[in-house]
Amino acid sequence: MENTVKPTPKSDSARTADMDTLSSDQNFRVMIAEDEPLIAQDIARLMRNSGAIVIGPFGKASDALTALESEKPDLAFVDAHLTDGPAFGLADQLNGMSIPLIFLTADPEAFQMRDYPNQIIEKPFSSTTIEAELKAHRSNKNPRKTAA
Repeated sequence: MENTVKPTPKSDSARTADMDTLSSDQNFRVMIAEDEPLIAQDIARLMRNSGAIVIGPFGKASDALTALESEKPDLAFVDAHLTDGPAFGLADQLNGMSIPLIFLTADPEAFQMRDYPNQIIEKPFSSTTIEAELKAHRSNKNPRKTAA
């Protein structure tokens, strides 16, 4: 699938330099909707270490939707299948609010049936992949569109 991100290994020193660069913007807000606690906490830790403000993590789409009533993230990492079902309603809300969204999924083929212009990161993924996406979105403050 052409819009699936494949991890690219980096050296520890390159990763540290990238994260130092990211730390300069302390107001970048990232929503995390992931129902696997270890993955959610790992992404949250990466975001906090980069200086981003973390909204969540949420294991349910309904909780993330409630948070969107008072919070406006700059970027969202969303597991395609949350505890309360598929995250398509959450994705629709984020897209409607023009919030860049990156799907996290072990089944990228499921998105061929939906018309989402969003980035997809296939599980399992590395922290380097998540950091690269954060850096790209933080630099642009715009969603990266990919060919459908």
